[in-house]
Amino acid sequence: VPYLLNELNRRRVARGMKAFVGPDLFRDYRLYVSYEVDEDLSLVVKYVGEDNVVIGSDYGHHGASAVKDYVTRLISRKDVSAGVIEKILGQNSRDLYGL
Repeated sequence: VPYLLNELNRRRVARGMKAFVGPDLFRDYRLYVSYEVDEDLSLVVKYVGEDNVVIGSDYGHHGASAVKDYVTRLISRKDVSAGVIEKILGQNSRDLYGL
C-alpha cells in the first residue's frame, strides 16, 4: 500500500492534481485492504485507516498458505489497539459486504 499510494500521488501531482491522503482515499472510495497474519499491521493501518482493513486469510484452502489460528494470532497482537482489532473482526467486514 505505501508504494502504490506513493506512485498514485506522484502521477496525480505531475498532472497538477491534489495528492490523496491515504486513509481519506480508502474511506471516500470504499476501498478495503486485507492483510496477512505476518504483515506489519500497524503500517497497514497507518496508510489505509482502521476502518478499511479486513482479514486476508486463505481459510478453507489447505497448503502452505493456510493459517489455522488466524484470529488467535490477531487478537494477541500488540502493535495495534484492541479497538482496531475489534473493527477488523467485525464492523469492517460488515461495512465491506453491506451487512
